[in-house]
Amino acid sequence: MIDICLFDLDGTLTDSRRGIENCIFQALGHFGIDTAKLDIAPFLGPPLRDSFRAAGIRKSDIEAAVAKYRELYTAGGMFENSVFPGIVAVLDALRAADIMLTVATSKATVYAEKILAHFDIAKYFHLIVGCELDGRRSEKPEIIAHTFDLLGISSGENIIMIGDRRQDIAGAAAAGIPSIAALWGYSTPGEFDNCPPTHFAKNPADLLDIILT
Repeated sequence: MIDICLFDLDGTLTDSRRGIENCIFQALGHFGIDTAKLDIAPFLGPPLRDSFRAAGIRKSDIEAAVAKYRELYTAGGMFENSVFPGIVAVLDALRAADIMLTVATSKATVYAEKILAHFDIAKYFHLIVGCELDGRRSEKPEIIAHTFDLLGISSGENIIMIGDRRQDIAGAAAAGIPSIAALWGYSTPGEFDNCPPTHFAKNPADLLDIILT
């Protein structure tokens, strides 16, 4: 029986691709990176600093690139976003079943809180846990561990992580909890081959069949 659900944000609760893509490409362009043929998929989920390093931003420019991204993101990019169809019905059903819901995201907590409030779904979550603006606690295992600390719990089979990227599934494995890969999100073919989730969900409604049975 699942008692606590940890949800990723981008690609799981909300479709944030457009806003993230616009802000990242503008930030990369500001530092001379050619984005004409750049695939946005690797940027959707991992910590921002890791993504900028992989895109070719010099180590000395990483913090400036992050600052540029956040300037664009807070100016409106964070709300170029929408809640995936079916998510609200799932959250309603899980809350009705007395399951505690939390958000565990690599996005900075302050942004996650604003996005969830903007779309009126913050009310479903007991906790919203992300990284610090300075990059501390940006890896998913750290975020899950911090969530456990705040809840005063330890790992257990009654807790499950729901996310769309390998980082979510690997973070759950590191914490010793089961996981659900949200296939409506931003994963790419073969992404889970070397880190299989406990379950796959093709759409949000599938979550109820997995969690409530």
